[in-house]
Amino acid sequence: MLRFASPFFSFTHCLRAILASSFVALLVWSSACMSADDLSPTGWSYDQQEMDDELAQEAEDDLADEDDAADENDEDVEDEVDEDPQDETQDDPIDETEAQFELLRGTWVVTESELTHDGCGLTGEVDRGAPGSLMDLLPEDANRFELTFDSDGSVSYCNLEEGLSFLCDPSTGVDDRAADYGLDATILVDRSSEGHFVDQESLVLASDVELVCQGPDCTWVNILLGSSFPCSMAMESSFIPQDETAP
Repeated sequence: MLRFASPFFSFTHCLRAILASSFVALLVWSSACMSADDLSPTGWSYDQQEMDDELAQEAEDDLADEDDAADENDEDVEDEVDEDPQDETQDDPIDETEAQFELLRGTWVVTESELTHDGCGLTGEVDRGAPGSLMDLLPEDANRFELTFDSDGSVSYCNLEEGLSFLCDPSTGVDDRAADYGLDATILVDRSSEGHFVDQESLVLASDVELVCQGPDCTWVNILLGSSFPCSMAMESSFIPQDETAP
């Protein structure tokens, strides 16, 4: 007996075969369309690392730009401070005073004085530098001048220093009061002086004096003067030009 295949069975079988073929074809097509980098996690990691590096580099560049800007601002502030006109204004009066200063020739008079040290006990015997005593100032050049004291005729040579101060050369003189008593003795006077000009018409003079007695009658000099040689004294006096005291 002949058997015929069922039409339903043939149709189902064919449908399954078609679906299976289509699924296989789809897999093959998808594999062909995807690149090796798309299927590889390593390729994705490389792209992400590159992006991270670029972001880090941009952050470093921004920070460097900010540092450069801050340095430029600091330099501008320093320049403004250096160029502050107030500093120049403060320096100008001192420079102008020294530049315009000129030694005033003539006779100067002591207005006040102080015996700052008396190791000789001769407070009442000092004439030079006492109020009312006179001194002649004679300029030799712009920075050197001569001082002559009327009380004893002694002379000091002085040099003008920075800031209107002055320093005088050490000098040695003779005090003749021992001869006034008829004594055979000589009192040597070693003097050093310095001072400063308050302005062109006012000065302060400070003098240090060392007294030494030489001769056979020095013992009598000590007794008569109430001193003990050698000894030292110091005095500070203020002077103005004599014309300034005139009525």
